[in-house]
Amino acid sequence: TKVNLDNLNGRTPIYKEVGKKYLEQPVFGHGIYSAYTSETFYAWSHNTFLEAASTLGTVGLLALVIHYVEKYLFCF
Repeated sequence: TKVNLDNLNGRTPIYKEVGKKYLEQPVFGHGIYSAYTSETFYAWSHNTFLEAASTLGTVGLLALVIHYVEKYLFCF
């Protein structure tokens, strides 16, 4: 129940890995199923925007941002 801001509750290594993965293919990303490995189940990045950036690249990230802007403008 305690929040550790020093390492974001252990997510800092995940965020660093996602950042490296994004920089390898920044335009279109690695694909939706790229986080599956033979040893593990799906490795989620614990952040919607980072997940979109690593799997769908900048194109997918921009689409997600546009979606959020439209959604909340409609709600307001």
